[in-house]
Amino acid sequence: MHDNYQLVVHGVDGSKWPIHGRGEHPQVRLLEGALGDFYDAPLATAHKARVGQPGSSFLGARDLERHVVLRVGFFDTDWQRWESRFRRAFSPTADATLVVRTEQSGERHLRVRLEEHPQFEDGLDPFSQGIMVKKFVLIAHNPYWVDPVIYTDTFTFDGSNWFSGSVTVNNPTDVPVWPKWTLTSPAKFGLGDIPIGQSHDQDRVVWIPFQATGSTALVDTDPIQELITSNGEPLWELMNGQFFMHQIPPFTPDTKIPVRVDPFPLIPVIIDPAVRTWIAQKLEQLVGTMGLRNFLALTPEEIGRRVSEWMQGVRPDWVPELTSKQISEFTGEAIAKILRETYGRITNIAGAEAQIHLERRWRHPWG
Repeated sequence: MHDNYQLVVHGVDGSKWPIHGRGEHPQVRLLEGALGDFYDAPLATAHKARVGQPGSSFLGARDLERHVVLRVGFFDTDWQRWESRFRRAFSPTADATLVVRTEQSGERHLRVRLEEHPQFEDGLDPFSQGIMVKKFVLIAHNPYWVDPVIYTDTFTFDGSNWFSGSVTVNNPTDVPVWPKWTLTSPAKFGLGDIPIGQSHDQDRVVWIPFQATGSTALVDTDPIQELITSNGEPLWELMNGQFFMHQIPPFTPDTKIPVRVDPFPLIPVIIDPAVRTWIAQKLEQLVGTMGLRNFLALTPEEIGRRVSEWMQGVRPDWVPELTSKQISEFTGEAIAKILRETYGRITNIAGAEAQIHLERRWRHPWG
């Protein structure tokens, strides 16, 4: 088992120290002793008892910062040089990284800093024994071991997949993940925010503000982070109160998350999202009828005329009625004007991408 395991310290100074397991350093090695919270993230729970209630009620739980203790030995007559070099690997103000590699679980990283000064182990004279032992007490503010490779999947708009697009996600870990997105222009994307494993809200979509040509939007669904920036500038005030609600739960198998593209991102009237969905479906049907190449060759005026005809025709029961004012403002000419001011032509949107990013996190260094 020792040959199939490796613990490496990646220092803040760029150094690398294999202190245990396969290929361990001959003069700098991890010694036996308690490792603190190395093996599992500390957990705190809250409970409350009410008068007349047997026991108590559960209120919540959270993972705490992790405290790791490395008891490291520096060997040989030159132990002073090795101890001095290894000490530079850690800082109280910058992250070093503990890297664990196993054959079964691959590689996982834990970012740590010095929590207190390294402590010399008393009762041992390093000059006479040829060994110095120090305890390095470290803190991981983020308590999770993370996969060094970010999982990604990409939806690419090709001119036809207005409504039927998706990305595939999975989460084999024991920690939920808030997705991040990178959105390339020009497009107005609707990103699925569905509760995986539940039956409700399976059609929930959060619409991101229109991104003009040359801009890239970064979306972080974690509620404690900046929700959206475009070219470095925050855009949360354009979200109209929308926010994301759902993480990717632990042990999630391959699951599709819907991605939508809004055909008319800056229409001057407010319409029900179901109307946008229906128009997107009709556009996909039109592509199927005339072929993608011919569809992309349509002018904004031709598309505007067709959509206007659909709006004034028979609609499915699930599509709400539009007021006469909405219909009068949602004309073929208005649609053509919107397309020219945003996309130019539909063919210009082809190639816009929505890429999802998942940082996989574990409570354990393996397993």
